[in-house]
Amino acid sequence: MQLFKVISVKDEIVVGVAKEDAQEIEGLVQLLSIYGYVKVWQYVVGRWDDGVIVQKPVREVLILLSQIVRIEPLETDQMIVPPPTH
Repeated sequence: MQLFKVISVKDEIVVGVAKEDAQEIEGLVQLLSIYGYVKVWQYVVGRWDDGVIVQKPVREVLILLSQIVRIEPLETDQMIVPPPTH
């Protein structure tokens, strides 16, 4: 997963995008420009079962191109927990 901070007029969230879908920020922007929205996982800082701090998925969200002010790549030293498979 690649994490991004998505900033809108109302708030900001951290989202995860599968690396094959968006290796770099340009990949995410390209997906948004083609479809106008992208379904992604929202991530938050949490603890793994053994107490280690991780970035973990909490829910799927849609980000809309029309609502975005900017997108920034998020660098973290924390482990990124993959989202559940459907």
